[in-house]
Amino acid sequence: GVVSDALSDPSDIFPTLAEFAGASPPEGLGIDGRSLVPTLTGRSGVHRGRIFSYLHEMRILRDSRWLREGDGRLFDCGDSRTGDGYRDVTDSGDPEIQAARRRFEAILQNLPAPSLDPDPYIEKQKKLVPLLRAR
Repeated sequence: GVVSDALSDPSDIFPTLAEFAGASPPEGLGIDGRSLVPTLTGRSGVHRGRIFSYLHEMRILRDSRWLREGDGRLFDCGDSRTGDGYRDVTDSGDPEIQAARRRFEAILQNLPAPSLDPDPYIEKQKKLVPLLRAR
């Protein structure tokens, strides 16, 4: 019966299940996830301020309002958590949007970026981005 707009990602599942089971994850395992038990049991507090993931070399960053896709597009998500109503603000000159872009770029400077050979599928997707923006 708990409804929350907390940001989470799949890495949170293991620590959540471990805490519910009364277990501790093995030391030295390098788990990035955080337990969702406080959120699921209605305790207050912020679960996490942002989520980060990557697919090949495309890095994705999301906070409570903004989403930077792996191809560099920036979306104003408002209060939506479902993908509905996201506004593509990639080309906006609005100072608030530019500040969000700069903040995300600074955050990404300190997050891992895999060094991989180009993936043909991803390269094809990058070529489609200008077509998507034109819509």
